[in-house]
Amino acid sequence: MVQIEKNRIRQYFYLGAVMIIIMLSVCMSVLFMRNLHIEYELKISQLSDSIISAKKRYIKDVIYRIFGDIGVEESIIQAEFTRHGEKMCGILKKTVEGRFGETTGLSPGILGLPAPVNLVVYRQSTNEVLGSSVPDRAALFFETGSPITDTLLKQPICSIKKLTDGDIHVAAFLTQTQVNALVRERVAHRIRKSRLMDGEYIWVNQIINYDGGDNYAIRFIHPNLPDTEGMSLSTDMQDIKGNLPYKEELEGVKSGGEVYFDYYFKKMHQGLITHKLSFAKLYKPFDWVIATGVHLDDVEHLISRESKRMKASYRHQLLFASLAAVAGIVLSIGVMVIFERLIYRLISNYNSDIAQQQKKLVDDKMRLEDALTLLKDVAFKDPLTGLWNRRAMLERLGEETSRCLRQHQCFCLIICDIDYFKNVNDTFGHNGGDALLQSIATLIKGNVRAEDMVSRWGGEEFLILLSHSDTTIAAQKAEHLRELVEKHVIVFDEKEISVTMTFGVANFCDHLSHGETLKSADTALYQGKANGRNRVEKGHGTKINGK
Repeated sequence: MVQIEKNRIRQYFYLGAVMIIIMLSVCMSVLFMRNLHIEYELKISQLSDSIISAKKRYIKDVIYRIFGDIGVEESIIQAEFTRHGEKMCGILKKTVEGRFGETTGLSPGILGLPAPVNLVVYRQSTNEVLGSSVPDRAALFFETGSPITDTLLKQPICSIKKLTDGDIHVAAFLTQTQVNALVRERVAHRIRKSRLMDGEYIWVNQIINYDGGDNYAIRFIHPNLPDTEGMSLSTDMQDIKGNLPYKEELEGVKSGGEVYFDYYFKKMHQGLITHKLSFAKLYKPFDWVIATGVHLDDVEHLISRESKRMKASYRHQLLFASLAAVAGIVLSIGVMVIFERLIYRLISNYNSDIAQQQKKLVDDKMRLEDALTLLKDVAFKDPLTGLWNRRAMLERLGEETSRCLRQHQCFCLIICDIDYFKNVNDTFGHNGGDALLQSIATLIKGNVRAEDMVSRWGGEEFLILLSHSDTTIAAQKAEHLRELVEKHVIVFDEKEISVTMTFGVANFCDHLSHGETLKSADTALYQGKANGRNRVEKGHGTKINGK
């Protein structure tokens, strides 16, 4: 009969355990698969935005690099023509010295120098132009009423040399208009030759009228439609979907200097018209709108390809999760069977020993009572330092709080922490750190009163309860302990170890509970750490009952 009951119990145990394992496995698998599906859907939805954002950053960087090229070209032109100007002035000086009256009609080409540079020979004292390669520019200088030298120095590129006669000077210069023309020419050439990834290109529209309308701009550069360069543009032009891309471009660069916009346009070297995303930025000195873009059908193809890859990965993860769930169920049942048999065998062995153990229990009763007393002592002592542990201190705090509230008395808490204790462990090992903790514990315990209590509060942290004390007495005691620790040296493995400690002091009478007192002391400790360590800091709190 007993054996029948045991078999029934085992059957119920197996049935219940298997059902629990299966239900837990199914629940965990469902949750995992649901979260996996949510993550998949989220990634698919974010994929398009992330790719579009990457494309936006790319086309914007391309245009910003063109703007950087404009500044570089200006610097290159200035460097080139500064050298040319020095050369021109030197040649012209040799040519005109001694015959100032024969310098009219000067030509840079005759001197074998770059034609765009302007040449002027002038008398500085009278502002008189003696000769010029460009008479109208010389006349302009003469009509300003300012010294020609000052006017020349305001040009973006200018070189001046003094002839033998100290009053006669020769100058070679470029005007800002000439510099801009050279920059435009070089940058335009670079833009026409530029090709981006996926065969994309850069184009430039030059604005004539910022108010828009017909002929508001001309198509200055367009590698996709080179035959239309120079064509007038209108803000009323529409794409195949009725969008007004030129109007959107003009309004965007007018309001913010740059703009993203989309429309429909044909691909380069193809007749296919697709959705296009573009970025345009205004370069005001040239009235250029410099732009580039990407066709979004390429982006959609990339999104489709990535979506398929992510979907395949999702299916593989689902299959793996299902197999892992089945394997987990089988493994759990196997472990359960082995575990049950071990327990059954142990129970059988225990049953045979019960009779013998009953007699032994009676004999051990007295020894157990003694052991309980010892265990209580062990439960409240820190095994490393021999000080009271955290549990013992908390009980004492509860008792001291009740006593002080009944008798309207105070006690103080000092919390202290060894500075840079990790360095001790790193240098001398954990055995060295343990030796230091034991030595510090002995030092502190030996320098407090019998009615006070010292406990190991944390790893390298100690808590001291000073009964019948106020903040002044506690701070004095903390300072005394700080000095003792600072002078204290122990020897470990023939090496000396010395440390300092930081102390935080708080008075119970300043707070509503010992918990708040602890918090105040702890805050003071951290303030001491922040203020440089190896010091004593007092905590502050709200007084109660005027105490």
